[in-house]
Amino acid sequence: MNSMDTNTIAVIGGILIGLIAVIGLRKSNPTKFDERQKMIRGRGYKYGFISMMLADIAVYLLSNLMPIPRFFFVLIPIFISDLIFMTYTILNHAYYGYNKKNNTPILLTVLGIIWLIAVFINPSLEDKITNGFLSLICLIPAVSIWIDRYKTERDDE
Repeated sequence: MNSMDTNTIAVIGGILIGLIAVIGLRKSNPTKFDERQKMIRGRGYKYGFISMMLADIAVYLLSNLMPIPRFFFVLIPIFISDLIFMTYTILNHAYYGYNKKNNTPILLTVLGIIWLIAVFINPSLEDKITNGFLSLICLIPAVSIWIDRYKTERDDE
C-alpha cells in the first residue's frame, strides 16, 4: 500500500470511530443549549458555510500551483469550515451546552503534537502536507479551548 491509501484508511477509520463515539454520547445525555448559545451557534454555522465556499475556491486555485492530494479537495473545505465553527463557538462559550464540561483539550493537544512530529519524520511532501493539516485540525480547537479555560478562570477570580 502506498502512503495515500494508508492516509485514506486512517482518515476513514478516524471518522467512523468519531461517529460511533458521538452517537453513543448523544444517546446517554443530550446536550442542552440556552438561547444565547443557539444564536452564537447559528452565526458559527453561517461563518463555517462561508469559509467552506471560500476554501473550495482557494483549493481549486492552489491545485494548479502545488501538488495537493486528491482527497484534500473534499476534506480541506469541510475541515476548514468545522475549524471556523468550532473556534467561533468555543471562544463565545457556545460549543458546549450548559450541562456539559469541556474535557477534550488534552486529547486534542496530544493528537496535534503527534501529527506535528509526523510532519518532520516523513520525507514525502504529500505526507508532510497531510500530517501538517491533520495537526492543525487538532491543535486549533485545542488552543481555543485552552484560551477559553484561561479566560473563564481569570473571570472567576
